Amino acid sequence: MMKRRLLVVLFIFWCMAGVCSYVEGADKEPQNKHVLVLNSYSKGYQWTDNEQSGIESVLTPQEGIILMVEYMDTKLINTPEHFRLFKDLLVNKLQHARIKIELVICTDNDALNFMIKYSNEILPNTPVVFCGANNFDATQMGDFKLYTGVNEKTDIADNVEMILKVHPSTTQVHIISDKTTTGKLYRTEFDAMAPRFKDRVKFVFYDNISISELKDTLSKLSGDSVALYLSFFEDNTGKLFTPSESLPEITGASAVPVYGVVDYMMGYGIVGGLLISGFEQGVTAGKLTLNVLGSKTPAVMPDVVMKSPHTLVFDYRALKRFDIGIDSLPKGAVIKYEPETFYYKYKRIIWSLIAVLMILNVYIAVLMINIKRRIRAEKGLQNILTACASFFEFKSTDDFVLRIKKLLGSLVTIKENVLFFKNTHDSVGDVLSDLVFVQADGNMNVRQMTDVKDTIDIKVTDMLKDALAQKKNTYIKDACILYFANKSIPANTIFIEGRKRFDNLDKNILEMFTSNLGLTFDNFEKQKLEESLTFAGQIQMNMLSKNSDEFSKTYGIDLHAFLAPAKVVGGDFYDYFSIDDDHLCLVMADVEDKGMPAALFMAVAKTLIRAIAAGNANVTDILHKVNNELNKDNEDAMFVTLFMIILNYKTGEISFSNAGHNPPFNTNDVGETNFLIRPPHSGQTLTGLSLIFCNLS
Repeated sequence: MMKRRLLVVLFIFWCMAGVCSYVEGADKEPQNKHVLVLNSYSKGYQWTDNEQSGIESVLTPQEGIILMVEYMDTKLINTPEHFRLFKDLLVNKLQHARIKIELVICTDNDALNFMIKYSNEILPNTPVVFCGANNFDATQMGDFKLYTGVNEKTDIADNVEMILKVHPSTTQVHIISDKTTTGKLYRTEFDAMAPRFKDRVKFVFYDNISISELKDTLSKLSGDSVALYLSFFEDNTGKLFTPSESLPEITGASAVPVYGVVDYMMGYGIVGGLLISGFEQGVTAGKLTLNVLGSKTPAVMPDVVMKSPHTLVFDYRALKRFDIGIDSLPKGAVIKYEPETFYYKYKRIIWSLIAVLMILNVYIAVLMINIKRRIRAEKGLQNILTACASFFEFKSTDDFVLRIKKLLGSLVTIKENVLFFKNTHDSVGDVLSDLVFVQADGNMNVRQMTDVKDTIDIKVTDMLKDALAQKKNTYIKDACILYFANKSIPANTIFIEGRKRFDNLDKNILEMFTSNLGLTFDNFEKQKLEESLTFAGQIQMNMLSKNSDEFSKTYGIDLHAFLAPAKVVGGDFYDYFSIDDDHLCLVMADVEDKGMPAALFMAVAKTLIRAIAAGNANVTDILHKVNNELNKDNEDAMFVTLFMIILNYKTGEISFSNAGHNPPFNTNDVGETNFLIRPPHSGQTLTGLSLIFCNLS
């Protein structure tokens, strides 16, 4: 029971807390504030509509602002009686509206002057924000401390400066104005700045003239004149006009360009100008209003904004009518009413695309050039590889020269004058002394360079010296020396001259040509050498004794022989043969070094041993005689180590001699091994003979 009561109490407490928080939140909800907008002129008047639009763009219901808008129509009625009656109307309306006006916004001078005069009767102690007040002077506020706003200063001087820059030949500027409040204020501002231009241009005023007379005057102006429209809402006959009525007639009749000072004039035939923006005036007034209404100290008003918002704007149609070039306009100018053609509508996009396409075309052109160069390089490399593979087959030096000329012509663009030389040595002094001039003219003509260098251009000889000294290709503009290190090439130094300057691709192709052709000849020589060595190895192996099984069977011995040379050919050899009816000769030998010289020395030694041992069973005598023969004409002092056995196969007696060879040993029936000669007593080599001799039975 107690638990249930506790739950009820908690529920009631929660409900009360929610209600309290709702009430508190409701108290904090912002209350709408009413603002009176007092427009000097009529609705439909472009300037006023622009100001009102600027105010409404800032002071929205979302900001908690409710606007009460009134129009004083002072362009139509501008008398003291009208202002008094409008004051009474406004007082009566506000008394019966039962709303509190928090702030008043005045647009233009008539509304501002009206509030200064009647504010204590209409809305005393109410802040006032103004906009569009021409040539605002703080002294006119007097004791009115709750006033702030934005000044409307047309900056006529800057407009005149701009006009004179666009039309430098101008001698007269015709000023169009009237006697309205706005016109008088513009005239005051104009008179203040006019002395700045007294030595540069003459000003002619039209502020007390009918519209028909004004049109007639403007139609007769000469080309050194320009007109500036300030205000023309009423002519001297008392006829009233809106800008949409007067401006088209005035600009249409004028023989010279007409400029303006306010943005509502645009679209009615003026060329343009440094224009005050009514919309921006309204926006600034709206922002000041929010500042004042949101301030915790409303008695302290923000400072008046003295700098008026201006925009440099021109009418494309008027520019074309008076043949004014867009390039002559100041930088940053806005061009309005351009033709709705596809080009003008998308001009920026079109030019951006053209720029992108031009960049792409350049990129494609570069790629095409690179692709063409790559194809040329690949084709040149293929030609080099194909031609180099067949260069082994040249029949003569003539054939070689003709092939080279044809191949070079397929790689680079060259002239017919190709000079061939053969470098036979690497001279330390005069590099040309060992150079042979090779001329292919059907009958090969080979002459020493010393015989022909006087007939060859000095440029060629200088390039030859550089190439031979540096041992590489040499280039000078459209000429080149091709250098091959291989001395076996029929013409290993070649001069060529291009029909144009050799570029980097040409040089790369020629470098590939020389390196591949040189490598081809190097490989060809290596291949021929290897083939010769292989053939020599086969000959050497054929020189060794064969059929050891048959030999063993014939003489009743057990003989086995094997040779594995370290290189294709070498100096190792063995031999076994019959000396006479009782004796056999067994030889194992090794000529110093390897390769072809060792193989040749081995053949000589083998042949001498067989020849001298025939019928001679004295091992000492055989080796002495062989040694004597090998010493003859042995300028390179080559030698051979040798172990020789003379075996009496009938008695089993052997005699042997070791000439610097590995110490011999024997193995008995039970597997015991003993040196026949103890190291180091192994004797000396043949060609330096001191033999160790043993006779075993």
